Amino acid sequence: MSPKILGFKFEESVRDLQLSKIVNALKGLSSRRYGQAGFKKPRNGKALWSPSYFAVSVEGAPIEVLIKYIKEQQRPKK
Repeated sequence: MSPKILGFKFEESVRDLQLSKIVNALKGLSSRRYGQAGFKKPRNGKALWSPSYFAVSVEGAPIEVLIKYIKEQQRPKK
């Protein structure tokens, strides 16, 4: 069974795509879903998403450990 992220079904062929294209597809899809859910999109040339992204791959750690790690991250000081 193929995993789904934001309703987008990932197939084995995703391995052949560039990461930037996958991220942009997810940004576009999530932006559309955001609007379809009734939320107002930013105005005055502002975007819902930043043009940048960060991707990381982890293997072997249980999902609970990853969630705990993410939740315990400190926010940058302003």
